Amino acid sequence: MRALPSGLIALSGLIAAGLLAGCATGAAQSPTAPSASGVSSAVAVSSGPSASMTAPVPGSATHPASARTPTTPASSRPARTTRPPVRTSGPVAGSGSITSRAAQAVRYANDRGMTSGVAVLDTSTNRLYAGGNSTGYYASASVVKTLIAARLLIEKKMHGVVATKARAMITQSDNDAAWALYPSVGKDALLPWMERHYGIEIGAPPTMPGIWGSTQISARGIVTFYAAVRHDKAVWPWLSSAMHDYAPRSSSGEPNLFGIAVPAPGAAVKNGWDTNRDVKAPSNAIVNSTGFVQGDRYAVAILSEGAGSLYYSGGERIVTDEATILLPHGRVV
Repeated sequence: MRALPSGLIALSGLIAAGLLAGCATGAAQSPTAPSASGVSSAVAVSSGPSASMTAPVPGSATHPASARTPTTPASSRPARTTRPPVRTSGPVAGSGSITSRAAQAVRYANDRGMTSGVAVLDTSTNRLYAGGNSTGYYASASVVKTLIAARLLIEKKMHGVVATKARAMITQSDNDAAWALYPSVGKDALLPWMERHYGIEIGAPPTMPGIWGSTQISARGIVTFYAAVRHDKAVWPWLSSAMHDYAPRSSSGEPNLFGIAVPAPGAAVKNGWDTNRDVKAPSNAIVNSTGFVQGDRYAVAILSEGAGSLYYSGGERIVTDEATILLPHGRVV
């Protein structure tokens, strides 16, 4: 959901009028698997369909995050009419192994104008399964709120008003709470701090200075982070409770019941959706669905980006269908 300071909201009408429908660009860090500690080297990566479908779209921007030039963030998007929670758009079903289903999910998104990176990490065996652009960087949107909460817990700041705001930030994806808490976790230094703390790779700092929603994550990186907090007694009890208690709508009234929450109603969920978070394609829609399924054993991430016309209901339907393909009956196995 939108992650802009309130002082910029007045420009929303001007920005909305100037948005162009771009082609899906995705993130384009070189596809090198993270060298996260504790993750098995036995990584099953989808090939064939997903590899071919994640090639750059002619005329689109393929760009490593390090090469992005931050721009002045646009104002908040215009107010949206409240819409019902997203459901799967039709009969979709994946088949075969989890690696095959990851490839099918990515192909499905690609065919509908979105680039996508998918990753599933078994937190019991440390085996990683991935598909599409799983190592490429995508804007986190509200998914970074899990990092904000984790640092508050690690530094024992989760009490009183802070705890109240943090729970709203996770369960209702409350942006005002995130803005209030972001300075207390080091602002743009948050992600590098978390990587050092756990000895893992997650992504890169925000491409738009001071804008937490432009924090860069990869599908592999975020499930690796989730596996780390899954085994951290200082973080997991609070964070898992909040992620399981996700609200059907955000605090601003936007649908939050999409992605992995649809095929796996018992999942722990943190979704994210936004625009103007890809500095090379500011009109693009960002739609991410992440969390834990099957008794919290498997960490799952579906990160997607497409043309602005897919924001937000169209993109959420595509990501929901990806999740349905990836997780038949809400299960990895």
